[in-house]
Amino acid sequence: MRLWLARTVILLITLGLAAVLFQYNTRQIKSSQHTSSDEKLNTVQPREVLVLVTDKAVHSEITAKYPSLTVVFLSIFSDINTKQRYCSAGFMRMGIYRTRVVNWIIQENIPVFLFELDAMWTSNPIPFLTSKNEYDLTIIPTYEKSFELAIGFYYARNTTRLKQFWMELDRRLDSLMTMFSCLDNEEHVRAKDNDQIVLKELIIEHYGNVIVYFLPLTRFLDGKWYSKPNEDQLKNAFILNFNFVIGVDEKIQRAKKFGHWFVADDNVTCISHMNKTAPQKPS
Repeated sequence: MRLWLARTVILLITLGLAAVLFQYNTRQIKSSQHTSSDEKLNTVQPREVLVLVTDKAVHSEITAKYPSLTVVFLSIFSDINTKQRYCSAGFMRMGIYRTRVVNWIIQENIPVFLFELDAMWTSNPIPFLTSKNEYDLTIIPTYEKSFELAIGFYYARNTTRLKQFWMELDRRLDSLMTMFSCLDNEEHVRAKDNDQIVLKELIIEHYGNVIVYFLPLTRFLDGKWYSKPNEDQLKNAFILNFNFVIGVDEKIQRAKKFGHWFVADDNVTCISHMNKTAPQKPS
């Protein structure tokens, strides 16, 4: 993986942001003649990264440090605490809005690689993701042999099937959001009323005949790895997600405990390594 990409990902993790990485050609966008070529995505350039942030100060810091990146401040969420907990109303609103942004991009005939930044990349997953040419959507399942999907890491092609599918997903999520419109951002939304469940229902329906490739959990590890650490498994993985623990601070503490946190105390500077603390056995 290119060093600049690794640094961008690590920098964004510490700031608790969400990002969309997508392939495009500036000249083609201006002329509205887009391409679906996957080969170019394997050699991503900084100008091909779109970063969505919900904090004005964070926007200024990233823009100053990485001027070649496109950073967009979503002022609509400026009143939401950046440390939203899983299944809070604020957490759900930001996730649904992100799906809406992806829909806008896909409808412009641009393929999208979206990833959340609470994860450690051990190698570049892009060539693997884009090699599945016959699939419309390449995504991580939440559990093995399950249609429930992790909506924070996927590659969505700009196919006609996927465009129709994502438009329907966007419509259903809008309907879902009205169900908790009366809740404050910090209030809890029922676990069954979330974007992952809506996506699962669409997959089971086989809506629009969309073709989905489920990424192997042996190479795209989830946070359950931390309960039974296996270094050999980690060496062969593309990424290790920091999920299956609730709370930003809790994720950071666990990552530090295993030597998986590569951000200095200033929350900006990347460090190349970190001393690993042996996990404590439960008493």
